[in-house]
Amino acid sequence: MARAKSDNVLLPHQTDGTAFLRSNKYAALFDEQGLGKSKQVIDAIGAEIEAGNLRGALIACPNGLKSTWAAEIERFSSLSYAVFGAGRKARRTAFRSLRAAFYVINYEAVETELASLRALLRFKPMAFVLDESHRIKTPAAKVTKAILKLRSDATRRYLLSGTPVANKPDDLWSQIFFLDGGESLGSTPEQFRSRYGSSRGYKNVDDLREQLSTFSMRRLKERTIQLPPKNASRVHIDLGGHQRVMYDKMRNELALWVTTLDGEQVLKQAEVILARLVRLAQLASNPGLLDAGYHEAPAKFTALDDLLTTHIDQRSQKAIVWTSFVGNIETLQMRYSQYHPVTLFGEMKTPERDRAVQAFRSDETVRLLVANPAAAREGLTLTEANVAIYLDRTFNLVDYLQSQDRIHRISQTRPCEIVLLLANATIDQFIDYSLEQKHRLARFVQKDSETIGPADLTLSKPELMRALLWPSDGSTTHDQPAG
Repeated sequence: MARAKSDNVLLPHQTDGTAFLRSNKYAALFDEQGLGKSKQVIDAIGAEIEAGNLRGALIACPNGLKSTWAAEIERFSSLSYAVFGAGRKARRTAFRSLRAAFYVINYEAVETELASLRALLRFKPMAFVLDESHRIKTPAAKVTKAILKLRSDATRRYLLSGTPVANKPDDLWSQIFFLDGGESLGSTPEQFRSRYGSSRGYKNVDDLREQLSTFSMRRLKERTIQLPPKNASRVHIDLGGHQRVMYDKMRNELALWVTTLDGEQVLKQAEVILARLVRLAQLASNPGLLDAGYHEAPAKFTALDDLLTTHIDQRSQKAIVWTSFVGNIETLQMRYSQYHPVTLFGEMKTPERDRAVQAFRSDETVRLLVANPAAAREGLTLTEANVAIYLDRTFNLVDYLQSQDRIHRISQTRPCEIVLLLANATIDQFIDYSLEQKHRLARFVQKDSETIGPADLTLSKPELMRALLWPSDGSTTHDQPAG
């Protein structure tokens, strides 16, 4: 049986993690992003194959990480692997590789290949690994249902995620059901909500985190490895001119509508309200996203000019600019052409994405990456940069936490800077506040902290009006959720 490669050196926390995975039929490795979870599971499965307890592993991951997994398997193991490519023919080719030890497939293909995957898992004793397992946080999603149909066919089941509580504790149910079939957190989402609360707030959070601790392991970078510091700062920006007029008009219209709603109506209209809040975030970022006739320089772009001059021109650093809105990416790519920027966003094909990442990492003329957190938040190591600038953010906590740690992970040798651009008297301040509240609760559930965050994360009418009428002085009363 092939052994791990001789240059495969485990750090102490990875030795412990590998042993933990080997000793459990099902387990969750919830290490903070950047601590090398894939290496630990590759080593654990390789050791179990050598011991005769397993004959392979099926790894489900985001589509953009299939090539990353292939590279990691080659780097840390001498065992064979098959990657399920795009299209049915390519996937059938992978299925014919019955002697492979590792099979790597993207989440979206699991539903299509459900019968074949079940046959594969039943053909020989295999582990089933969910990488970035928060991808199955929604019980009603087709991908989640397909994954859960296969759980009982696997000899072992493992979860990998640095952000298992992606936005709220409910996100855990599907992931943990994959492991234990409902033994710890309930056999249905309704049982979970009955025990731990949901629509009006959370309860029994101490019990929830104790349940998790029986089959999960989580380590934080700050307590585990020596990394350079990661510092976060805010740049407060005043909107001016037509941008301010456009923002205030949309905000006032939304506020007027909200005043006509009672508390129950706010809950019922939550999705519509959230969409309109995101439109406000677009206006605070770049009105051109909503109005093709807008031609002024957005206030944040002017601030970004100065930041990139400082970090790229004066300090000779590579930089990453994160924006939640794909429409900004092309605009910024043209605006900063002197830095030969590459881009990452959801519509890119995997080969194109891989070329962009490789160019940023290895081409010294490429000084800037402009990316959408939703498309590039997971699995990538981008430590060639040590500054990440957020032009804007949405209410998605996992996008923010995962993306910022692309630069702060094993192999980083320089202090890292996280810079947030916040437009004063806009939704930006409330998004900042909301992300911190989510992060505090997540940290408590994950045992990162002994200080519990707010038990109620619902958007009530008072909170909504607070979001719309945030003070104009840029003041904040909370600490930065730097991850």
